[in-house]
Order: sequence, then C-alpha cells, then structure tokens
Amino acid sequence: MFEVPKDLFVVVSGPSGVGKSTLLQGLLAADLSDIHAKIIMPKLVTTRDPRVSDSANETLCISNQAFQDAVADGKFISTYQVHGHQYGFLASDVLRERNPYDRDPVVYIQTSPTNAGVSLREKLSTTHDVKIFRLMASPEAIHQRLIGRQDQLPASELQLRQQSAFKATPEGIDYQINAEQSPSAILETVVRQIKDLLVPKVPNTELQLTQQELEVLQTVADVCKSDGTNLCIYAGMAAHIYGSTRTPTDLDLLIDKSDLEPLRKKLPFDGMVVTEKAISIGRLDIRKCPMRIGDREKGQLWQFDNAARKKQIVVNLGGVLMNVMAPEDVVLAKSCLQRGADVGKFDLYDVQNIITNFGAGLDKDYIAQKARQANVLEMSSACLARFGFHVVDREEMTASCSRSDTAPAALPKLKPRALDA
Repeated sequence: MFEVPKDLFVVVSGPSGVGKSTLLQGLLAADLSDIHAKIIMPKLVTTRDPRVSDSANETLCISNQAFQDAVADGKFISTYQVHGHQYGFLASDVLRERNPYDRDPVVYIQTSPTNAGVSLREKLSTTHDVKIFRLMASPEAIHQRLIGRQDQLPASELQLRQQSAFKATPEGIDYQINAEQSPSAILETVVRQIKDLLVPKVPNTELQLTQQELEVLQTVADVCKSDGTNLCIYAGMAAHIYGSTRTPTDLDLLIDKSDLEPLRKKLPFDGMVVTEKAISIGRLDIRKCPMRIGDREKGQLWQFDNAARKKQIVVNLGGVLMNVMAPEDVVLAKSCLQRGADVGKFDLYDVQNIITNFGAGLDKDYIAQKARQANVLEMSSACLARFGFHVVDREEMTASCSRSDTAPAALPKLKPRALDA
C-alpha cells in the first residue's frame, strides 16, 4: 500500500578535499520535479572565519558567544565540532509543518561528520529519513586537492584536515561513493539513490507484468516524458496502489485527448488496437481524457487540469517511474460511477478501502473543487457520506441539492464487500 514518503535529509560526509561542496552545488541544481520533490540546503551556522567561497544563503559565520547563546535558546536541531570550530543546523531551517495531504517530500542536503549525521538521524526519526553518503578517495588524491586549497586555509588547519583523511571509516554510513570519479558521475549516482529512496515501490506480484509488458510500459513512459505529455495510472490499478485489496487484471493509463493521436504515431508496437478513444497494447489500455464520471450531456466529466497534475503521485512499478492519479480523484470518480460486480467493477469497494487507508490524508477541499467542476457534487457527496466521509457540510449539500433540477443519483442497495473479502 502507498505510504507518503517522509522528508529526506541527505548528509554528505567525508574527509576535507574529497568534493563535498562540489556535490552539494550539483544537488542544488538537480531537477527532481519528475518525482514531485525539491531540494533545499539548510544554512550552516559556524564559528569559523568567513571564506571567499562562502555564500550568504548557505553559510552564517558567528562568534563563539553567539553560537553558545543559540544553543542555550534551543535554536539548533544538531551541532558538532570539527577542526576546532562549532557547526550547527537551525531547527527552523529543517522542521516544517506538513498538512496530512501534502505528499511532496523535501530533500534537505548539507555536509556533516558521519557521527553527527547518526545523531541527526535519531533526532529526526519521526519526521525525516536521514541518509549518510560518504565520499571516499585515496589519501594521495585528497592531499593534492587540499594543496590546491592552501591559499584559503591556514597551515595549522590544513595539517589537521590532512590528518583526518587517514582516519578509519566510521560506522553508520548508508552509501559509500567513490569520489575519484568525475563530479558528474558522482552527482548522477547520488541523484539516482535519492529518487530510489523517495519513490514508493509497487510490487509486481499482483498484476504480474511480464518483462515484455514492462518494456512496453517503459517505452510509452519515455515517449510521453520526452514530449512533455502527462500520462498516469488510474482506475483499478490506482485503487490497488492506494490500498484496495482486490487484484487488478489490467493496467489502465490516462492521457489528455490532444495527446492521444501524437502518442499513437510514435509508438513502435505491432498489434496495437487503436480506436477513437483508446490505444490498447495487450493488458495496457491508454484512454483519453476528459473522463466521463456521470452524464456526458450534463458535463459530468473529470478534467485532466493543472490541479489534477499537481495532485498526482509517482511510483516505481517494476522499475518504471509512473504518475498515478491522486487518491482523491480515484475516490471522486468511483463514488460517481458506482459500478458493481455485474459489470466486473468494484467501485464502492475501492472507495471504502481508500477512505479507510487514507482517512484524514484525503483532501476534502480538493475533492469538492473537482466535484463542482464536473457537476457531480450532490452525487459524490451523498455517496461518500455513506462511508462517514463528508466532503461538504450539511447546509451546502442541502443548498446544492435544492438548486439541482434532478435528484441525486441513487446508491446501490448492496454494501461494499468487507475489507478482508
């Protein structure tokens, strides 16, 4: 079942001269928008003297007394000492209020000794995943790099840093990176690991996509990504990802109607079944949006707008990164369609499972917004209220129903199956 990822704190450790600052600058410029994440570097507060290379946005040099005062005031989430200087991260830079339906993680990055990273992991255990990446290089390579920085470091500090390069590797490291690679290779490795940590993995044990099907899915995803086309998983597979216990039988994908024909022209597969509304490749079914969730003549259509795109989540499905329709949109669509086992569907069962699994983690305001847009507020609200999930208050529901020239859609008499069915 999908779980909202925690914020991630990446601690970059390693001896002086190994390339920590270079990696941090590369990470700051990295684009994680494809997994709906962003990277932030908390300001490093220190008692050392300012350097020419320091950035005011990244480093704050203060006196020893000011540092001790900040410690006494509880302003730091973590402090440590290196080469005779004090360092710390401000709690206000690392801790944030996160509403229950904010599913987009923040990646915090900063340098720190490994032992300080281990301590930070303990302090942030409830709010962040803390992972320590240690850059490793030979003493000879580190010596040459430190010599190149000699004009910026006092001789005494340079000697201390050279000595630290020969210390044994501490415990608590999550990833060791060969720092004698090119900076671009190091950055690519770390970004790949960050994405692997943040993107939930969907086991391929239920749908059991074959290797050939996964290759087809990867090709479709690559074509859409290169064209800037939004493609997402929806319907039964989306419900399954969000906790519905029934087994999906196929993989339904949704694409904007203007993108369906351009996609068809670029797909290289033989045996595709193409209609006006869909492209079918084996068990992969790509359908165009807007999606009917009620009476088309009354405009009861779900729109693939910017709000819906922002709400999507990203999963790793058998090694393929895929967008998934937000749980709110799955609940909204299925609460309106209300199809049953007589047509091979289990809409209310899926709604019940998703509401049970997410609870307060579902954004009611967003559901109401999309329901109004699709002219299905009465129908969806009445259905969802049956599961104790109230999208709008009673007064708005009554007013909405009184304005409608048709009665709200009748609910099926049969209750959804129990969760352990």
